[in-house]
Amino acid sequence: MTTYEGLFVFPEQLQDQEIEEARGTVVADLERFGAKILGSLKIGRRTFARPIKKMRAGVYVRMVFEMDGGQIDALRRRLKLNETLVRAQITVGDDQSLAWVREPASED
Repeated sequence: MTTYEGLFVFPEQLQDQEIEEARGTVVADLERFGAKILGSLKIGRRTFARPIKKMRAGVYVRMVFEMDGGQIDALRRRLKLNETLVRAQITVGDDQSLAWVREPASED
């Protein structure tokens, strides 16, 4: 199993509940291909450097997951079919980028 980091961008006009539902469909797609979700973080709304599909901004969600590397291409094809997803970028995770998942949450 390889650890991956996914950055998923949803349309900015979605409300919080709609974003959670769209995030749930991405998680369901990941689990369909045998992924184990290690962590998820809603980064929030960010403006694009240039318009994407006539949109100027989107809501970013970062997920870390483990899955078999042979399934990544099939997963990417499946994510392209998701109409509520503007973009999806999946990279192999390294120790520095995955530190936020391994650190225990501070209880301030």
